[in-house]
Amino acid sequence: MWLWICLVCERKMTSAVDYEGNDERACLPNFEGGTIDINFGFGSRFDDLNGIQQNRIQHQACICDDCYEAKMHLTRPVITTHTRKWDILDSDYRDQKRRRNRS
Repeated sequence: MWLWICLVCERKMTSAVDYEGNDERACLPNFEGGTIDINFGFGSRFDDLNGIQQNRIQHQACICDDCYEAKMHLTRPVITTHTRKWDILDSDYRDQKRRRNRS
């Protein structure tokens, strides 16, 4: 199980209704805050889109209600579609990819 910590204040987030989420069904946990999908693309030094043909890597995080209230003016609401399943990567996936490319 992933330990969810607010991206801003680093407070540990706990489940508000005893639902920890489900990675196999791409269901996020319920807690007093929100989840964030971060996508790094062209122009970022964290660009995860180079060399990936079918799948896009997202980085997940969360933010507590108090921090979101203070920062909500920096966000925009959108509707997403076609989320099917998340495959969890090892935290050193970039290093593994570089080693494979050097071989």
